[in-house]
Amino acid sequence: MDTQKIKQTYRLNQWTDIVRQCRSSGQTVAAFCKEQNLKPQSYYYWLKLVREAACKALPVISNDTNMIVPLTFREPPTCSSKSVVTSKITLHYGDFSLDLEENTSPLFIENTIRTLMSLQEKQSC
Repeated sequence: MDTQKIKQTYRLNQWTDIVRQCRSSGQTVAAFCKEQNLKPQSYYYWLKLVREAACKALPVISNDTNMIVPLTFREPPTCSSKSVVTSKITLHYGDFSLDLEENTSPLFIENTIRTLMSLQEKQSC
């Protein structure tokens, strides 16, 4: 690992720690920065860099991946003149279950699965 990469990683860890301290302090960003003698502009810049690094660290899910996601299908209700049939699916991931309606955004589903996978990886470390 080169010196530049080590320096970037060290700074990113420092900024992540500052963001965590601010979030856990219960204070506003302005109050936290004033107390810590930081510029709010610097804090927001570091927050942006921390978020970008977190996004880059997410596992890549592409169309090429042959992931198998277990799905549970329920029998649709019997139709009557007064009932309305809607499509619904339940995703199970470990102890987590998510009910999705037919108009759920594919991006929402993808981001949810990514988040769950990321949490699972962090728990296994």
